[in-house]
Amino acid sequence: MDGAPDVTRITTDYRNDYAPSVSGDILAWQKAKGFPFGWEIMALVGDNRMQLTTNFYYDMAPQVQGRDIVWYGWDGYDYEIFLYNADKNETIQITDNRFDDVGPMVWNGAVVWESYPAVEADILLYRDGEIQEISDNLEDDISPRIWDRFVVWQGFDGDDFELWLYDMSTGNEAIKLTSNDYDDVQPSIMDGLLVWMAYVDNWDAEIYYLDLTEIPYQPKALTENEDDDLDPQTAGRRVIWRTERDGRNMIMLAEPKP
Repeated sequence: MDGAPDVTRITTDYRNDYAPSVSGDILAWQKAKGFPFGWEIMALVGDNRMQLTTNFYYDMAPQVQGRDIVWYGWDGYDYEIFLYNADKNETIQITDNRFDDVGPMVWNGAVVWESYPAVEADILLYRDGEIQEISDNLEDDISPRIWDRFVVWQGFDGDDFELWLYDMSTGNEAIKLTSNDYDDVQPSIMDGLLVWMAYVDNWDAEIYYLDLTEIPYQPKALTENEDDDLDPQTAGRRVIWRTERDGRNMIMLAEPKP
């Protein structure tokens, strides 16, 4: 077809490949080794194809940003966090404990993830060789996302999930962005915009956003209807999400104005 982009097949063997992530000229994914041998983390750095892990365990869910790849992997006891830097061609194990650390995200070498030292989850941050706990309560804090100097996550406050924001530039305690009687979940943050799903009437989901360049922070509704508005993502100051209407799924796009 004239004008169609070239499509290149990256993997060509008979093993399953999942969870691709890309940033610049770096692509990472997880490859099945076949039962009971788990998964490995594979990468394509420029034209250089690499296998970043070689073990009999499960290495999962790689995320790429800049020159870094982060993932979580089983070490024989529990899941730990690993970070590979393409410029140094070096992998480091960030965590080494006896509880699960999962769901990592990376931005400019800073890594955030969910940690399960007890029944509930906490949000931890790795930066400049140090690990710190940035959520502080007795309930679940999950789904961390990171962009620039900000870390956002959803935390249970005893009644429902609310959103919390941590500013790495200040080091102050995280602030609670939402405070209501319904769930605020699935945050996505990029380019100064934060978006999420809010079950405003505890029935169908709406899309909300917050402009991080506007102080004080003010959550605003992007949708207000009887449909389910789901799975928001943001980049380039635009928002994309999925709407369920009359048994159909549609993709929606918006560009919130300041």
